[in-house]
Amino acid sequence: MNDKWRKIICYGLPPIIILTLVGLLFLYQRRQQEAQEAVPSEPTSSHELSEAELPFPDEPDPEDYEDAEVASQKSEHADAKEVVKTFTMEEVEGQQEEIGGALSDNELWKKWMKTPALVEHAVKALDEVANGERPMALASLLRLELPFEAERREDGKWVQTEASKKRYETTVKVFCSIQPEGFASMYRKMEPVLQRLLEKLGYRDMNIRHMIDKAYQVLMELPIPDEEPTLLLIEGLEKPIYQWEDTTLEDLNDAQKLLLRLGMENMQAVRNHCRALYSALPQPTDAPAPQPKDAITPQSADAPVLQPVEDAPLLQPLEEPAE
Repeated sequence: MNDKWRKIICYGLPPIIILTLVGLLFLYQRRQQEAQEAVPSEPTSSHELSEAELPFPDEPDPEDYEDAEVASQKSEHADAKEVVKTFTMEEVEGQQEEIGGALSDNELWKKWMKTPALVEHAVKALDEVANGERPMALASLLRLELPFEAERREDGKWVQTEASKKRYETTVKVFCSIQPEGFASMYRKMEPVLQRLLEKLGYRDMNIRHMIDKAYQVLMELPIPDEEPTLLLIEGLEKPIYQWEDTTLEDLNDAQKLLLRLGMENMQAVRNHCRALYSALPQPTDAPAPQPKDAITPQSADAPVLQPVEDAPLLQPLEEPAE
């Protein structure tokens, strides 16, 4: 081999070999990368979410805390505005006509509101009904011009006359004109005054709401006859009287008998409106439990006598015959 070829081999062949090896290495790496990209990645199960996909809420902004605090303060301020402003005894005595007149649009009711010390006598009447007695504290407003009357039917049974039942229609209409929503609102405003008047009657450990519950129970426990109840005429006395022939009705207390004497239609109207008024009252708060019936303290003897106004309807005292 001459010197020319020896020089070519010594100086030219090594670079060619090196370039070839570099090219082969580059080609090999390129094919490996393409092969990895061609292989499909293993699917992720539905419950294996990446950290980015996890449903973590965003970190709350500090301003959110401030907004929540402001909203809470506004809510507390709104609650404070809802606090009921109650009447004082002086306000009730001085504004009785205006305060009570808002409960009904009935003209006769508005006249009743002119009666002095009406609220005090209403509490006394509530006490009487709760004890099964006639509401004599309001006798000047519940007075009737006609006496109790009965007539004999063709079968020989005595029953109350229709005219005798209608004596109460005006009073029943006045009572049923009281608006339940206004009644409930007025009760919340007058509850302290009513409580004070109840304590004045001697009930130191009873809440006014318990007295209302008791009176309501007396009226609701009245059994409703399936038909017109019949009477028994009791003779041989100074003047004849009537008793209910059904001993269940005759054994009722005086408050229930008075309600029964209204007649079936008026009685149902009064009971239904009592239920509406009672249901509208706010839920009672914790208060002393009512005393047993036989432990109730009688009303004070020095309570003022109800003096009706001249234009109020005067209904004679309930002196009609006892059934």
